[in-house]
Amino acid sequence: MMIETTPHYAYYPRSYTDGKILEVTQRYRHLQKSDRCGKMGEVIRCPHCTSHSTVYHLAWSALTCDKCDNSVEKGDWLIQLGYEKGEWVDE
Repeated sequence: MMIETTPHYAYYPRSYTDGKILEVTQRYRHLQKSDRCGKMGEVIRCPHCTSHSTVYHLAWSALTCDKCDNSVEKGDWLIQLGYEKGEWVDE
């Protein structure tokens, strides 16, 4: 069963966006020993294939990436810090 999703700019009138989309920059840094997960988990990124995963605890020393099947040490994973302000860019 395929679920079709709508782009995030579809919620605004076309005259408001003028055919542009909002590009948001995400910031990452390497996992540290003192990092903790919140109730909603943390988003981590594989350094080899840049795929994203959500983890709910950090009680591991290495994980195998779901996409590229590489075993990656804990300190090599990248953790998402937050979003920077986005800009409207042409499609």
